Amino acid sequence: MQDDIDWAMQLNGMPVQYRFYELSEGSLVRFEDEIHLTATMTNVLDPASGFFVDVTFEGGWDWITWSTLLGNPASYKADCVNVGNNYEQWLYFLLSAEEGAELIGFGNYAGSSLNLTHAPSNNYYGFQYGDGGNNFNSSFGFGGWFNYSGIFQSSPTAAPAQQSGAGDFALDLDCCPDYWIVRQWTATDCSGNSSTCSQIISYPGSTPVVNNTGAGASEQFTDARETGRVVVASASEVSVSPNPARDMVMFTFKTVNQANTTLEIFDMSGRKVADVYSGTVEMGAAYQVSFDTEALATGIYMYRFTNGSDVQIKRLIINK
Repeated sequence: MQDDIDWAMQLNGMPVQYRFYELSEGSLVRFEDEIHLTATMTNVLDPASGFFVDVTFEGGWDWITWSTLLGNPASYKADCVNVGNNYEQWLYFLLSAEEGAELIGFGNYAGSSLNLTHAPSNNYYGFQYGDGGNNFNSSFGFGGWFNYSGIFQSSPTAAPAQQSGAGDFALDLDCCPDYWIVRQWTATDCSGNSSTCSQIISYPGSTPVVNNTGAGASEQFTDARETGRVVVASASEVSVSPNPARDMVMFTFKTVNQANTTLEIFDMSGRKVADVYSGTVEMGAAYQVSFDTEALATGIYMYRFTNGSDVQIKRLIINK
């Protein structure tokens, strides 16, 4: 079946009907020394079900540094495509297994929670970022292996079961990326007082084209890169308190774009249950928005914050 479908994530060890996922929407932002991936992955056989992804990858090492990292041997993956010498130009990352490195199920998989760790455990391979990095084509991509373990519930009537195995992300980033350059200046007077000014210069991509992995379909990603050097990118800051919540919550956010901004809440089936905020905001300004959760039943929800091309998906727990 793997040769006949398009996928951006696979979960080996799962029965075939739960193994392959394509990208519905997502954002990949590269900072100076990390990558942050948020995405909605839907099952190729059941598009109403899938997983919310929110994972951070640390590093950004060049080939010379990576191949001798910490004195341990390391290499690169070339599973399905001849990458030539591209691996020498890639950047290499390790999956951060801190809180939040998990897949949260929605739709028929509501109640599922799979924790992610880097694979292999000896870090011989990393997540690869560059031309051919997703191992499926020669396009600019990102990919690598992970291990997963936790609770998987295949339907509302199925009993939750412990599930573990190995997985794979394979993402094509050549689909109309937005390019960012962030410049910052700091001036200090003779008394030690300082003032900092930041400027974000963006180059919007073209209309998104459906193209996911070398074999498949995708959505637009935000790719913070510039040829020849690492570029520092910023992401909006968004949080909610208290969390878990009983009734009233306060969303706090600070944006990186002067753009239309929305804040929405979804249940674990992927259905939108509330619009918290919609409007144009000032870049760098801090905002607070209160929201009454009275209409939300006890359970786990996801809130999606969209500020221009910056998209973040986080979890909200209601416990009444």
